[in-house]
Parts: sequence; C-alpha cells; structure tokens
Amino acid sequence: MRRSNETGADSEGVQAHQTAEAEESWISTVVRDTRIQRRTNRRIIWLERIVAVVLFLTGWQLLNSLGIVLPILISSPKLIGADMVQLFQTGSFYSDALTTLIEMISGLIIGTIIGISVGLSIGMRKRLSRAVQPLAVAAHSIPAVILAPLVAVWFGFGFEPKIGIVALAVFYPIFFNTLSGASNIDETLASNLKIFGLSRRSIVRYVYLPSAIVWTVASLRTAVSFALTGAIVAEFVGARQGLGVAMVDASQFLHTARVFSILLVLTTFGVVFGVLVRALENYIFRWQK
Repeated sequence: MRRSNETGADSEGVQAHQTAEAEESWISTVVRDTRIQRRTNRRIIWLERIVAVVLFLTGWQLLNSLGIVLPILISSPKLIGADMVQLFQTGSFYSDALTTLIEMISGLIIGTIIGISVGLSIGMRKRLSRAVQPLAVAAHSIPAVILAPLVAVWFGFGFEPKIGIVALAVFYPIFFNTLSGASNIDETLASNLKIFGLSRRSIVRYVYLPSAIVWTVASLRTAVSFALTGAIVAEFVGARQGLGVAMVDASQFLHTARVFSILLVLTTFGVVFGVLVRALENYIFRWQK
C-alpha cells in the first residue's frame, strides 16, 4: 500500500514537472512571437515612412519638371540636393550653424534651470501659486518670440540678447509644467512629513521634485522646439551671424534652394534634439519599464 502511494506521488510529481515545463515553453514561445511581431511592425512602419517620403519628393520634382510649380518660388528636390552640397563646402555655413547651436543650447539650459527653479518655488506655496496663476496665464498668452524686437531695443544686437530670447521662449513651457507638477502635491502629505521630522530640503527633494520632474520632462520636447524657433527669430531681428541671417540673405536674392537647404539643416537639428530628449525620458522613467 505504501509503495503504491509512493508510486502515485512520483507520477504526480513527474506530471506536475512536465506541466510546468510545457507552460514555460508556451510562455517563451509567446514572448518570442511577440518580439518577432514587434520587429516586423517596426520594419513595416519604417518602410511606410520611407515610401511616403519618396512619393512626396517624386511628386514635388514632377510638378517642378512639368512647370506647374516654379523653381524660383518653391525650388525642387534636385536643386535643393545640389545646393546642399555647395552649402557644406561653404566655410561660413559651419560658423553660422555653430552660432545658432550655441544660442539654442545656451538658451535652452538657462531657460530650463530658471523655469524649474521658479516653478518649484511658487508651486510649493499654494497661496502664492493661486495669486500668480492669472498673471502667468496672461504672460503665457504672449508668444515670447514677439518680444524679440523689444529685447533687441533694450539690450542691442549682440550675442547675449539672442540667448536671452531663447531662454525666454523656453522658460514658459518649463515653468508652467513644473508649477503644475509642484502644485499637485497634497498639502497634508507635506505637513505629515514635516511632523515626522523631515527637513524642508528633504521634502523638496523626495516629494516636490519627483512630482515636478515628470511634468518638466514632458515639456522638454516643446521647449526644444521653442528654443530652435527663438534662436532663428532672434537672428531674423538683427544679427551678424547664424543660420537665420543666412536664410534672410538667401531669401532677399530669391535663392529658394538655399532657404530650403537651411530649413533642412534646422529640421535635422530638431530631430536630433528630439531623439536626445526621448533618450533622456527613457533614462529617467526606466523604472516604469
């Protein structure tokens, strides 16, 4: 009787082990198939994007060749490609691009730091936040780039005013998102932590800052776009160097291919910075994955 019980127990154990192995094999198969499907979907999406771009450029060139679109007004992909080669062989291009990049990056950093600092300082004080909210909304309704002529009048046409315009353009989205993140903290939670002995600095570090950083990072893509726009508009208003100046010079001589070439370079800047912001988001929120 004991032997039969032991045999039955052994058979049940073997059966359970086989069932576990079958489940593990099934799960690994599902995971592998899911990964393969994701790769396939990504390839299909990229293929669709490439086809869309090729069809757009082909149609653009065809309209230009048929005379439906005048090259002097909108240029053509063929002329833009040839001008891009000439542009990269021009020594002034690299100094112009470097100037615009320095203005953009410097203004982005300064505007982000000030926006986070001011947003946190106001957001942690509920009464001050409620009092400032209407003024902040009114100020935000005015595009920062519109103030570029005034900034030029106040501070001149040097390098620093351009950075100031970019920082001002970046400040608004960073400030509002940081303010929203800091204002969403429950006051009761902060009060209880203070009762338990946490210092003001610790509460800011472990409560307010993590809440605000989620909103701040979400606004970085918009801030990058505003920084690039602010740099170009600042150069439009008055500058001696930069891609905005080169674009104005090309438009005055109806050199539309050069204008589109510079636009393509600026688009590349925006894409690269967008990828960097995306990588930063993945790094900060890696715990969610």
